[in-house]
Amino acid sequence: MEPKYFQPILSAEIEAPPVLNAPNISDVVTISIIEHLTVPEVKNTDKEAVTIADKELLKKHTLPEFIDSVALQDILLKIQELLQLQSQAERGISILLLDAENLNKFDTQVEAFLSKLSAYPLQVKIAFANWKNTSGDIELYDRGYQLIHVPPGKNSADAQMIAIGAAICRHYPDAKEVFVCSSDWLLNHLCNELQSQGLNIYRVRKQNNNISVENRQTGEVKHYSLLVNLEIPSFEDLAKQMDSLIKEEQTSITQRIANLSTIINLFQERANLSVNVNPSNIALAAEPNSTFHAHVKEEYVQPIEVNQVAKSNPSSQITNPGYATSIDSMEGLENVLIEMIKLMISEAALDYVSVTNIKARFQSKYKKTADLTIKKFKSNSSLIKFLRSHTKLFTITLVEGEHRVSLTQSVSRDLESPIS
Repeated sequence: MEPKYFQPILSAEIEAPPVLNAPNISDVVTISIIEHLTVPEVKNTDKEAVTIADKELLKKHTLPEFIDSVALQDILLKIQELLQLQSQAERGISILLLDAENLNKFDTQVEAFLSKLSAYPLQVKIAFANWKNTSGDIELYDRGYQLIHVPPGKNSADAQMIAIGAAICRHYPDAKEVFVCSSDWLLNHLCNELQSQGLNIYRVRKQNNNISVENRQTGEVKHYSLLVNLEIPSFEDLAKQMDSLIKEEQTSITQRIANLSTIINLFQERANLSVNVNPSNIALAAEPNSTFHAHVKEEYVQPIEVNQVAKSNPSSQITNPGYATSIDSMEGLENVLIEMIKLMISEAALDYVSVTNIKARFQSKYKKTADLTIKKFKSNSSLIKFLRSHTKLFTITLVEGEHRVSLTQSVSRDLESPIS
């Protein structure tokens, strides 16, 4: 007794039901293969019998025997359509709502940081402000922002942002995530409303020179520094980075120490060879004001008598006539040091001279170290000990790790004027 116009509608619904969910790919392939199989005619109209016959036929024959190139293209086309349906179901976009009056510094580095946090591409960017009083509109427009102008007034940009943001799903049905960029408290209402609509909300605030991003769904907070344009890691990540840097530095220092040790060994070998061949080469490493002083083992230095030096180089007495050339006694050594220190003080225009420079000048002049010369008269002594023991002649002081020597006033009065 049903009216006739109901029947076509019911038949149409039965014949072509709407596809609500995308079928499985394996089911589509199986159905397509069965549709293109060359199946013998079956008189039994029972669907179960036909299915059994298809299964038995598939067991006896292989796939290439039943599917030609046209049938294979149909199967691939159905698989492609299915993949498109699945990608449409999984696709989504992120939307950025910016209160340009509140966050005035929002450059491309901050956008890249937000894009890294988002699971979907950041495609829609909307900025709200009274653009008559707010700068940066040209830059934001060139970067793809939609600029919404609001009249002047307190919280005017916030109100417009809430009005448009509450209906964001109506304008952008594919929206999955929204970045609400403002430090104003009023925007909490917008965040709660968008969360109730099933969107994932990120609250972006500015604190001094840092940007904080809060994931309202998980409660996780990320920080970004505007001064260095880098993400601020957590304490755990910082500890890991510091540990890695320390290990790298330790490896580098160990390598440098190994290289330095090799160089020192090579230099010592070279110095020993030079001493054995020509002892005068030691003086080359001890020139005054040199940047590198070679420390040569004292046992390799052969003592040389001053008289032999004077005979081998007669002009040595002419070069520095103020120096005494006889160091046969302790008194002679005192005279040599007094004249040498006085001349060096005169040359430097100071009232003192360093012990290091005295040693270098003594070795350059007499081709042997001052310490070895002093040990010739007193075995357990050295230049510093010798100078300290003669308080009537020398005054020695330690300044910033450097021993400085000066002549006493009595010695300065007794000596003649400096020799130029």
